[in-house]
Amino acid sequence: ISEGDQTLGKVWVMQSKQSITFGPETIWLVALILGGLILCGWFTIYLLSKKLSRPIRQVAYAAEQIRGGNYDVSLDLNTREREINELVNSFRDMATRLQQLEEWRTLSLAGVSHELKTPVTSIKGLVMAVRDDVVSPQEGKEFLDIALKESERMERMVADLLDYNAMVAGSVAVRKERTDLKLLVGEIIYQWKIAYEDKMPEVQLHVPPINFFTMGDALRIQQIIVNLLNNALHATAPEQKAVFDIYLSTEEQMLYVDVKDHGTGIAAEEQPKIFERFYRGELKKRRNRGLGLGLTYSRLLAQEQGGELTLVSSSPEGSMFRLSLPRWTATQEAMNTEKAYGAAVKV
Repeated sequence: ISEGDQTLGKVWVMQSKQSITFGPETIWLVALILGGLILCGWFTIYLLSKKLSRPIRQVAYAAEQIRGGNYDVSLDLNTREREINELVNSFRDMATRLQQLEEWRTLSLAGVSHELKTPVTSIKGLVMAVRDDVVSPQEGKEFLDIALKESERMERMVADLLDYNAMVAGSVAVRKERTDLKLLVGEIIYQWKIAYEDKMPEVQLHVPPINFFTMGDALRIQQIIVNLLNNALHATAPEQKAVFDIYLSTEEQMLYVDVKDHGTGIAAEEQPKIFERFYRGELKKRRNRGLGLGLTYSRLLAQEQGGELTLVSSSPEGSMFRLSLPRWTATQEAMNTEKAYGAAVKV
């Protein structure tokens, strides 16, 4: 307060900044904006969750159908979310694969039942013919010989089935010890040729002049190679001479045993399936009976020894399978010696 050039006094008027900044209209405006944002956010979340939950609900419904045994489910969904698309595509592929496995299981069970039922029916008919004196004594003896062969064939099939089940259950012991593969393969060929002396098979062993020591189980290796030779013999046409070649080779830390035949080969559409359990090609079904577990069991034995069994090639001129086994090295020998010494000290 001034008068002229003199200041008579001062008057202070005090008010809070909040009352100046936020009036009632401003507060209502801010509240409306916040409420609108909350509603928009909730609505957006609702739309997104509904959009995301729709394909998940359909996948859940399809899973419920599969659990009930209906594998023929359709998921025609295409969303912009990459993760949801991957989930739907993976589930669709899984449903297709399960349907194929279910069909394959049904066919395999029917095939196994048929293969086991055939010799039983044959034995029953032959024995009944002999019991009822339908045939002469000489023919009866022949019938009994046939029944004995059928029973032996059925015994082998049951043994294959038991061996496979035991292998899958992990109850088959596979040893890993130093084995001279060159000597072992030579002995296997000699014994196998004696067993099939009536068919006079020829087996040529091709070995380079080096040592072939592997780390594996000699008995299991013999099972694999004998199975490959038997399959090669079955693949040989009746009018064709049975000639096989076995090649031993090495590469870094692996040894290879290649078994090559000159038979009729494996059809191209059958090659991806030959290692599946209970699978038997059309030609094999016509020529001989079995459960289709030989190659499956042989591959499992090879894998248990740290190796692999694969089909290298197949054509109308023949097929070649390769058995790969780990090579025995000085380091492994030292490690085994150290383990044996440690066990002896512990005892």
